[in-house]
Amino acid sequence: QAVGSSGTESQGFQIRPEVTGKVTIKNGTIDIKAGTNVKWMFNSYAADFVVEDVTIDGTNMVTSTSEDYLLVVQNAGDKATFDNVTINNYTAKKVYLEGNTTFVAPQEFDNIEIPVGYVLVYENGMYKVKPAVASITADDNTTTYYETLAGAVEAATAGQTVNLLADATGAGLKINKDVTINFGGKTYTINQAVGSTGTESQGFQLLKDNTVTLKNGNIAIAENTNVKWMFNAYADVTLENLNVNCANMAAPAENEANYVLVVNNGGSATPTVTYTNVTVTNFPSTATAQIWLDPTTTLKAGAGLESSIETGEGY
Repeated sequence: QAVGSSGTESQGFQIRPEVTGKVTIKNGTIDIKAGTNVKWMFNSYAADFVVEDVTIDGTNMVTSTSEDYLLVVQNAGDKATFDNVTINNYTAKKVYLEGNTTFVAPQEFDNIEIPVGYVLVYENGMYKVKPAVASITADDNTTTYYETLAGAVEAATAGQTVNLLADATGAGLKINKDVTINFGGKTYTINQAVGSTGTESQGFQLLKDNTVTLKNGNIAIAENTNVKWMFNAYADVTLENLNVNCANMAAPAENEANYVLVVNNGGSATPTVTYTNVTVTNFPSTATAQIWLDPTTTLKAGAGLESSIETGEGY
């Protein structure tokens, strides 16, 4: 006989929300009598639920409605553990994990469903359901979610838009594709500089022969991060509606300088950067200019920036 909420009894075991401690089921075999309406074997609201040294026979589990689950973990912060659990005659091994839950189990459980807006991460023998940091919506309106902004940018195909969904901290970005990052009013804090090997000192390195847009948000630098230039643009770049906080910008070495933006002609690049509604705060007082323009590069911006721009001698 199945258990569950009145009128919808469809579970083998329902571990109720009132349970505040640990619940363990262990040392035996569980099967289902034919004709019993069990769609979910375990439905756990417990903070710590363990199934240990158990064999489960799913022969008579109801699977015709696609709502069948071996395990459902319901509440944020809850954890379920399968230790030496054998499942027979239920090859799907479907599991549903709510947001911010943890499932300790071997990686053989590869049929796990999670809510929209979350990502499933397997680390140290545990499946963890974490809020997504970034997303990409494809042309067919399907949305894929990512644990990090860097991961989303790496996954993006040419011309796609990556959306930042929450304030996040992560590595700077080295971008070598056509892409837009919409920060969505959120703050991205850089905790690791990028750049050429051995001289990583930039927040964003935007490589030539690409078109990159960064817009609508806030960019900051974590403490003890070697960012001396925020944006190093070899690409055609649009910087739009950004608040750039240069607190924690690293002090330059002798014969170096701090810049918010360097428009770079390295490798015969001839980039154009469009600079619209960019607010800069906490820029080092020892710096002589916020922007450096190499020869053969172009900056499109409103009037009044002349005193903030340096270029090479003779230009």
